[in-house]
Amino acid sequence: MVIIDNKTGGLMAMIGGRDYQSKGFSRVYSKRQPGSSFKPIAAYGPALESGNYTPYSIMDDSQTSFGNGTYSPRNYDRTTHGQVPMFEAVKKSYNLAPVWLLDQIGVRTGIKFASKLGITLNETKDVNLAIALGGLTDGVSPLQMASAYTAFANQGIQNKSHAILRITDAQNKEIAVYKPEKKQVIQPKTAYYMTLLLQGVVEPGGTGTKAKFNRPVAGKTGTTGLDIKGIEKYDRDVWFVGYTPEWTAAVWEGFDKVDAKHYVTIGSGSPSLIFKEVMSKALDGRPAANFAKPDGVAEPTAPPTGISDLTATYTPETKSVKLNWSSLGDKVNYQLFRKGTKDSEPRMLVQSVITEVNDTSVSSGETYQYYVVPIQTDSNTPGAKSNQVSVDIPKDDALLDGSKVSPSPSPLVSPSASPGNGKDQQSPSPSPGTKPTSSPTSSSKPGSGIGESPSPSSSPSPNPSPTTSAKPVDGSGEKPKDGSQDPGQIIAPGTIQKLQ
Repeated sequence: MVIIDNKTGGLMAMIGGRDYQSKGFSRVYSKRQPGSSFKPIAAYGPALESGNYTPYSIMDDSQTSFGNGTYSPRNYDRTTHGQVPMFEAVKKSYNLAPVWLLDQIGVRTGIKFASKLGITLNETKDVNLAIALGGLTDGVSPLQMASAYTAFANQGIQNKSHAILRITDAQNKEIAVYKPEKKQVIQPKTAYYMTLLLQGVVEPGGTGTKAKFNRPVAGKTGTTGLDIKGIEKYDRDVWFVGYTPEWTAAVWEGFDKVDAKHYVTIGSGSPSLIFKEVMSKALDGRPAANFAKPDGVAEPTAPPTGISDLTATYTPETKSVKLNWSSLGDKVNYQLFRKGTKDSEPRMLVQSVITEVNDTSVSSGETYQYYVVPIQTDSNTPGAKSNQVSVDIPKDDALLDGSKVSPSPSPLVSPSASPGNGKDQQSPSPSPGTKPTSSPTSSSKPGSGIGESPSPSSSPSPNPSPTTSAKPVDGSGEKPKDGSQDPGQIIAPGTIQKLQ
């Protein structure tokens, strides 16, 4: 265990092992696999630093194979949770979400962020998504982890760790003196948002509740699994790295050599409890402080709540699909996504300020799946995907044959405003996890098919097909109680189709 003063970088205490002796081997410098305690450094920190994510940003915790199927991580409990806010993913230490996030921002972005905090990864062997879960070639020491976390505790400023202030000779003459070295290694906003995330870890429902005591505490648990047959449920290493406004501490437990007789059975609750016991007593008698919000940094804006009542109905008279959902109030726009049988991924059709849209670009004999993502307009913060619905388009000679058209037709959609609404739809903006593209060149112009009410086909079918109601792909639209992935769930697209 090692404790560092956040404001100075001074080593307040360290112990190199359970039976440590003076001049013996100090495990404070021993490099081990950090497990989930590395997620803030490799994935969440660099994402926040980019400015494209906040603690409320939606993560994808669906079972996914990355790198052309070469890497398929799993959550500890073998369940998945679909779309979740970053707050939840950090608090409950999900594995799939940070891997997905690092895949979105790029592995080298994570490596660069770690370097800013004083942790140099292997530029050849660590260029992979496993670093999001603390899978490192060379590992990291408790001293390195504690030093890195001081930047989160100190508004992005990191001080050089040191144990000696000055050296004097026998006559008390000063021979050397420590010269403070501090540097703004990450943005104050990143540090503050990370602190908000890590405070949730020690609150009820988090993985580090045993670290909580009568001061503000933030931190992260970590474990690395055992790969010895018959005892895979146990661990090689267990960690807790956490901080108060005053000090940061890293606690590691494990064996110097792991084998079938030497492994960890206690879980990350043990180092969390050690953190609490040592830090509470060491800080006893000192005035308690709170984590300060940096000047000019706004509190993160909560995203709009989810939509669970999306409906879609095919209307033969207008040859279009009518979509409706409940309003989430003012300052919320809605991105409508659609996926046809020939589409490799969902495509955004339109961003609307109202809650009724007509999709007039449907093809005969096709099946479409739709969902809506609400967007908080004042912060551009996306909410979770709505329930997903599916619509079968009947065979109709008056429609384009879906088997002969391009798999990616230009969408012709129109928000159906209520009388007197008078609002035009907004230009589309990126969905969660997508890279922004340039704005479409056409908007609500006469003849564009956007913002206009559809006209019935000039050659209606003599025997209109009966109205086809939507079939919810995911049943009630709620997450399965066992935490498994919704069978009809679609991952948000990585690209956005421009409106023509």
